[in-house]
Amino acid sequence: MPAEPRTAQPGDICILLEPGADDLPHLRRLQADLQAVYGGRPHDPVHLTCQRFDDPGSQVSRVIQELRQRLTGLPPIPIRAAAVKTVDHSFWRTRLLRWKIEVTDDLRRLLAQIEAGLQAAGVQPHYPLGQGWVPTLVTALEDVDGAVHLPGPNPAPQVLFTARTASVSQITGWREFNVLERIPLRGHPADQ
Repeated sequence: MPAEPRTAQPGDICILLEPGADDLPHLRRLQADLQAVYGGRPHDPVHLTCQRFDDPGSQVSRVIQELRQRLTGLPPIPIRAAAVKTVDHSFWRTRLLRWKIEVTDDLRRLLAQIEAGLQAAGVQPHYPLGQGWVPTLVTALEDVDGAVHLPGPNPAPQVLFTARTASVSQITGWREFNVLERIPLRGHPADQ
């Protein structure tokens, strides 16, 4: 198992998989169901953080170009939850309730393309696939009651959302982000 990378800090850049607008009502219902059991408040926006890296300075446009070239042709992919778990998170400074997602071949292919794009731009990812890193958690709720302990009611495996966009987002401060670019996934003609 790889060592835990350092905590996120201002200046870091993240790559996020985000749902389309048509998935938001479903996600809000799932969050409300969990909130009724665990308390807290819904996390917004719901996303899967795929990768993080140091700010490459003036090379950020090259990173975005490499990512756009590799990701635009990929199809949107379903993100499926298999369980929930609580996590005390140092960056968010709170206890989070997260969905643990299924790792699919489509997700692995997308992650490999992200890493290839970063490497082509001369950027070292914080979560290298070759060292066993695969993202598996999507935040559902923030500020979950510290007395809540899982296991609780885990959802049956279900689609949370279909990832239709890869966003390049820079951390500017605690809970503050600046979206640098949104890259649509358009691998299927119906999505274009």
